Amino acid sequence: MAGEHSIPRFPGTRFDVAGHALFIVDSFADRLQAVLDLIDCAETSLRMIIYMFADDQTGREVLEHLVEAAERGVDVRLHYVPRRALVRLQTDEH
Repeated sequence: MAGEHSIPRFPGTRFDVAGHALFIVDSFADRLQAVLDLIDCAETSLRMIIYMFADDQTGREVLEHLVEAAERGVDVRLHYVPRRALVRLQTDEH
């Protein structure tokens, strides 16, 4: 399936920073669609760093796309802060 997918067109405002394209996307729906499109176009590897990953409709939709990418042979790595860690950070007095 290599070559079948192309990089999606991004919504929002584009900034070029140190040779990289940075997009600021105000709309939640546009941000989610951009993430799903990027997952869907991954061909060999995918590294996703996300602050929170919840077991809600959005989290399950993203997870479904990540699993589909892995099933088509993409090396998928997801890094996130577990919700328990957030609670611990908020209640830690150190």
